[in-house]
Amino acid sequence: MLSVDVSAIAFAASLLVVGLALFWISGLKDLKFPPGPKQIPVAGCALVMPTKNEHQTFSKWADEFGRIVGLKVFGQRLVLLNTSEVATELLNARNSIYSHRPDFPMLEMMSFPKWNVGIMNTGSIHRSARQMLGQSMNSKAIHLYHDIMANEVRCLLKYIRDSPSEYARHLRRLNANIILRVFYGVQPDRVETENLVTLNNKLLDATSLAGAPLAYLVNTFPILKYWPRFLPGGSFKADVEVGSRLVEELFTIPIFPVDTKETMPFLSMYSSDKSQHDLARSVAATAFSAGVETSTSMLLSFVLAMVHYPDVQRKAQAEIDAKLSGILPTVKDRLNTLPYVDAILSECFRWAPPGHLGLPHCLSQDDSIDGYHLPRGTVVLPNIWNILHDSRRHSNPMEFMPERFLGANPESDPREHVYGYGRRLCPGRYLAEDNLWLAMASMLALFNFRMASGANGQPISPAIEFTSGVMNRPRDFKCLIESRSLEASGLVLHKS
Repeated sequence: MLSVDVSAIAFAASLLVVGLALFWISGLKDLKFPPGPKQIPVAGCALVMPTKNEHQTFSKWADEFGRIVGLKVFGQRLVLLNTSEVATELLNARNSIYSHRPDFPMLEMMSFPKWNVGIMNTGSIHRSARQMLGQSMNSKAIHLYHDIMANEVRCLLKYIRDSPSEYARHLRRLNANIILRVFYGVQPDRVETENLVTLNNKLLDATSLAGAPLAYLVNTFPILKYWPRFLPGGSFKADVEVGSRLVEELFTIPIFPVDTKETMPFLSMYSSDKSQHDLARSVAATAFSAGVETSTSMLLSFVLAMVHYPDVQRKAQAEIDAKLSGILPTVKDRLNTLPYVDAILSECFRWAPPGHLGLPHCLSQDDSIDGYHLPRGTVVLPNIWNILHDSRRHSNPMEFMPERFLGANPESDPREHVYGYGRRLCPGRYLAEDNLWLAMASMLALFNFRMASGANGQPISPAIEFTSGVMNRPRDFKCLIESRSLEASGLVLHKS
């Protein structure tokens, strides 16, 4: 009995020695890797990685370790880029080696990267997909969709007027319908749209979790993807099946009449060539999957800001009233007529970016910066929230101040970071911009936003808090949305 115990202890001690030796050797190799929080053998920084409010932890690390923070999690190297300068230098100027996406076995088993243009790796298919979007969504072509936007925004105003407490639901429907009409040429009824939004939210939840390095062991140890489902530890295969089903449903939504002449030009342009048509469907599905939630997050942040900053709201309404004389805004009014409203859009991007961290990039070859060595395969994350709240670039960064983007010396444009970098720059940004601006300007023209009241009649200040994960939208909050006047309410019944 004693000999068995001694053998077991000796074996465990041997494993510990080997583990410490490997950790020490790995540390020698990483002497020039950027500094970061303290690591432990094997797990690295796994125990200190945040699971919520990631932007707060990462900003603390930026203050402590500088503009580049290095992390190791079970052998995977990660780098946080905490300033505008370093993010621009690496992800824009050196984009040829920083445009890959990291491999996440869970996502791959769900087939998510095969059709999602934002997640698929660079190559001929990715280039073709971006070219498709570039041809139909560039700054010169986007005016073709302004009538669709105006029609859907008018519907939004009616829905908010009639049931203001459901504003979040109405905002999601707006963004979903615009994308469905622009990319697919169809306008489903309210139930169909909400079913698609629900499907998309389930998919985003599943894929956000699947893309988290610590959520599934298979992302750390890819060999586990061959682990049988019926054995202990194989339950992740059930999640793969659920995710795969959601991916397939979004890619092949049955209400889309993609082979008819009734479709919008985007899909109809590629209907004759099956390979091109399949790629176009991937592009359209990606636009829906990413566009609905990011745009909704921005509009929810806008409502939250208007509730907290009534002076900003009043100033914007005064500009609208003075310039438009009782008619609804159009996209043509954006820059020349309503610059303050445009500054509100810019400040929404800066104050509450829809992704506190950009999507991860992956180094395709070794690189170096600031004397640090960044090995091939390093995952690189732009710390967008920290960049846009850097007091060196933005005065009083925690405050919502649209004025910062006006005048002779405006502050840096947050779009330089919010829309991505290099070959990963969002190709749908022009569609998103005009849609967001028109919705914000129209809501300001018709409605007042203020805090809801509690049982004691006192106003309830909604918390400025955001969800965690890939998409960061404001947590659910209550507010009052009221028509500014009967005259303003009647605007939605008449064309501007």
